[in-house]
Amino acid sequence: MPKPVLTAAALPFLRRCGVRLANGPTVVKLQDMKTLTAIIYPGETRRWLVAFNPETGTTTQGKTVEQALQNLKEAVSLFLEEHPAPVRRGAILTTFEVEHG
Repeated sequence: MPKPVLTAAALPFLRRCGVRLANGPTVVKLQDMKTLTAIIYPGETRRWLVAFNPETGTTTQGKTVEQALQNLKEAVSLFLEEHPAPVRRGAILTTFEVEHG
């Protein structure tokens, strides 16, 4: 099985958050050839990673990036079985700065 990759822009963000990629970067491709977005970030305790799919609003977690993505893939698949309506399209992932006290 070939190893998929994240976009180059995502890697610095994950490194800044202290995320270690156990087996290299990964991307989620769902059945029916839908490619959806996965946003992964450390949880409050930093012991777990949170994986969020903005197209469906599905959120899950895992101890590694790979586990979080696998859990998200399963959760989104189950969501789509129950909610066959089209997912929101056009998710845009960007960063912004804000002044804070």
